[in-house]
Amino acid sequence: MGVGKKSLKSQNIIPLSGIVGACLLISWCIVYGIEGLDDYIGFVSELGGSAFILVISAWLANILPAEIKHKIVFFRYTNSLPGHRFMRLIKKDSRIDLEKVATKYSFVEGKKYSAKEQNKIWYNDIYIPNQDHLLISNAHKSFLLYRDASSVVILMSVFILTINLYQDQISPIFAVVLIIEGVMLSIAANSLGERFVTTAVAVSVSE
Repeated sequence: MGVGKKSLKSQNIIPLSGIVGACLLISWCIVYGIEGLDDYIGFVSELGGSAFILVISAWLANILPAEIKHKIVFFRYTNSLPGHRFMRLIKKDSRIDLEKVATKYSFVEGKKYSAKEQNKIWYNDIYIPNQDHLLISNAHKSFLLYRDASSVVILMSVFILTINLYQDQISPIFAVVLIIEGVMLSIAANSLGERFVTTAVAVSVSE
């Protein structure tokens, strides 16, 4: 999704580790209580503290291919990107003048476009020419942050559950709470992804 993706992702590393760290801390307190906070701090410190969370977050965020992340975030196996259905999404956005969209991009009134055709139109004709606009890049950055955060948190929960099968050191409830947090992050990323797509359309027809 865009030429500036790498730079946007690099800008997200610190806030990403902050979100992941917060999820770990909240999960730990829910399972072990506030009195177990010292154990958490000691455990994380032994691993390298916040630097460990930053490195592991960045590493896990790059393990999963973008396609799989999108399936997780948008809860769709095929045509998962919001660009695949942007013509329906823009109808819900009050910022967008649909007549201007149809006129500028020569959409045939009443014609049904396939999901792939819609994504191609959105990406090539709407997003690419406007990707450096501040509103669009900020929307893209926010989407990538929450998309990666949800993926990292869910991956961590899977690793913890797997390790717990061999070494009963961490309560499986800790991983379950992480999964719930990961789903909540996915829901946020879903909304931000749709907002990113419609923002690109809104900007493209306003200039």
